[in-house]
Amino acid sequence: MKSYVLKLTCAIAIDGQIHKPGSLVEVSEAEAKNFLHRGKAVLATEEDGVELQEEQTGTDYSSWTKPALLEYAKQRGLEVASGMTKDQIIDVIEAAPAADDDTDQKGDE
Repeated sequence: MKSYVLKLTCAIAIDGQIHKPGSLVEVSEAEAKNFLHRGKAVLATEEDGVELQEEQTGTDYSSWTKPALLEYAKQRGLEVASGMTKDQIIDVIEAAPAADDDTDQKGDE
């Protein structure tokens, strides 16, 4: 079963324990979809100290809310605007899966 690391946007109880906003939690795919859809969390990024797994690239973004898509795209440094439709935002996210790898090499001084 796939699991995902999320960064919580609000306090939430998971398995009887309360987790604070900003906490990183590892949850099942079903829980991740639920939290992301409701805007309770965003996918954790490398900036949060999480090593991204390749299986996260196969995400079904159509079930996400527009605010969750916008937040995720902005965290990845993608150019999106609030006036875009969900489909347009999804297209931008899916068109740039490998772009992250090329930008990290600027610090080789």
